Amino acid sequence: MKGHPHPLLRAAIVGAYVVVFYGALPASLWVAGAGLDRLVGWSWPAWPWAWGLLIPAGLLHLLAVSTLWLRGGSAPITALPPPRFTRAGLYGLVRHPIYFTYNLLLPPCGLLLGSPGLAVVVALAFAPCWMVYATVEERFLVRRFGDPYRAYQRRVGLLPGLFRRR
Repeated sequence: MKGHPHPLLRAAIVGAYVVVFYGALPASLWVAGAGLDRLVGWSWPAWPWAWGLLIPAGLLHLLAVSTLWLRGGSAPITALPPPRFTRAGLYGLVRHPIYFTYNLLLPPCGLLLGSPGLAVVVALAFAPCWMVYATVEERFLVRRFGDPYRAYQRRVGLLPGLFRRR
């Protein structure tokens, strides 16, 4: 989106993003995990100790979001891309730390909810989904930031230390 959209349009885009990314998507993943549990007959009790995994993953996620906000100059919303390219913090370890840390939240959520389907199967299946989405998103990032982004792709992987572009 070129220029600055009208403030009401911007608010609607931000609202829609929050509803989808932090409402509909986690609900869909939880439903998929619970459905898989029922289908296969899996069951285990909720594991309260999983808070010890969820809290650090959540803090990493907040760090990734806040880094893009502070260093990139905008919220992490594809339709409202940040004006500045950042390699700071987690962005120096993984190209899409928001997606990566979102994925890290799934296993402890599944453990807390007593859902092996969410903790294991959905969490593993979600990784290639966000990687495909991130790869498509990177076409826009290359157009927007050019050679500096191409160099970044060669240096930093989609996963920490893995899947670098040569």
